[in-house]
Amino acid sequence: MFKRVKHLIFNQGVSTLINLLFAPYLARAMSYEMFGTYGQAILIIDLFKSIVISGISQIIITYFDKAISSRPTIIKSLIPIILCVSIFLVICVLLLKGAIAYWFNNDILISVLAIYCLSIPFESFYNILRTILIVENKTSILVYISTITVILKAVLVVISVQYFNSLNIVFISLVSISIFQMFIGLLLIPKSYIKYGITNIKLGYKVFKSSIPVGLANLIAFLILYTDGIMISSMLSVDQYAIYRNGVIELPFISIVYTSICSGVSPEISKYISEENYEKVVYIKRKIMTHLAVIIYPFIIFIGFYYSHIIEVYLSIKYIDSGIIFAIFNLTLFVKINQHYDILIYKDKSRYMLYILGLSFLLNIALNYLLILKFGSIGAVISTVFTITSNAMAYWYFSAKQINKSLLDFIDIFTVIKVVLLSLFIGLGTLMLDNFLEQMQLFLRLTIISVLFFGLYFSLVIILKVIKIQEIKKALKLR
Repeated sequence: MFKRVKHLIFNQGVSTLINLLFAPYLARAMSYEMFGTYGQAILIIDLFKSIVISGISQIIITYFDKAISSRPTIIKSLIPIILCVSIFLVICVLLLKGAIAYWFNNDILISVLAIYCLSIPFESFYNILRTILIVENKTSILVYISTITVILKAVLVVISVQYFNSLNIVFISLVSISIFQMFIGLLLIPKSYIKYGITNIKLGYKVFKSSIPVGLANLIAFLILYTDGIMISSMLSVDQYAIYRNGVIELPFISIVYTSICSGVSPEISKYISEENYEKVVYIKRKIMTHLAVIIYPFIIFIGFYYSHIIEVYLSIKYIDSGIIFAIFNLTLFVKINQHYDILIYKDKSRYMLYILGLSFLLNIALNYLLILKFGSIGAVISTVFTITSNAMAYWYFSAKQINKSLLDFIDIFTVIKVVLLSLFIGLGTLMLDNFLEQMQLFLRLTIISVLFFGLYFSLVIILKVIKIQEIKKALKLR
């Protein structure tokens, strides 16, 4: 399992590195209107994609564990259903594109949505192929696929912007990448999934139907996360959305550690829950959550001190107003040290997710409306952070209750307190140095402060033995 997690982290890391270098180019090369439209189109199509993609991976893993049928049969039975739903969603986008453009006060969306919606079937198919590669311990292959596709995406988008200055060509390029990625995945999955198994539409429908509660929950979770962007687009302007979108980005490389580890341990969590080996589940989660807190929390605190420096260096003074949004949004990383809902899924209690998310969604809409009117885009990000945090805590509580554990069984709270206090102490010290270096070039100043902050922090963590790499590896072993 540890090998699988390492591959997933490396896979996401490569993608993040390229996107990290790519984002500043887009921010500088595109106008506010062009960048805002680019972001809105991706937001809308991602919303439609989530309908068919969300929940499928977890349910496939669950059906594989139950061994109701052979793995190739499960996959071959599910694919026709997924493709039919995907095509239906494409038709929906084509019918609704005018209304969406009117709601967002942006006529440019009509043409780009008509192009980009064609990626939905290919992305949905690739999501199934990606799940197969994870389950079959072929995660190293994902590294190659991700690296190739992300590089191609960056090259094609740069050409589209630099030489054609056309959003339509940008999205044609993105659709082409989705098709290429799907075919590469199809060529690299184990051949048994192609040679063996039969198509059983009834089984495929059963698997897809099982994913609907999880899919709806994830769809609502998506809406909670992106309601702010949708409402800003409707209530404010495309320019304001562009500024907001460049603020609501999680710290690169940090969020991928959480998502990759959670994806990597999902098969084992499912297995131990089916065996009712809850002590093992808690042991794995406690080690992962505590060590992730040790790694992630100092970065959140660093952002709190230096958010304006980071945004100015990364995206230029043009997006300096995105800085405070960036700082507030990354507070969500405090609760993103665990996949809080996986226990509910594997215990067949996904209805709890719908209840929690339904209430959170309604709360988020109300808070966004009131706070955007009062504080503009800053009000939107405050609403999102509050909703995501409340949602995560509710998941955590009900998950713990399902296996008769308390919240504190999942994390070493004293270690977390030490990490936060240590980070704050070092941050205050480097802040004094920052004031002393005020006349220095900003990039060099930020580099010196970063090296000093994290060098001191991780040195003290190792000296004080707050974190032990061996324990992470041990927690990820099956036995």
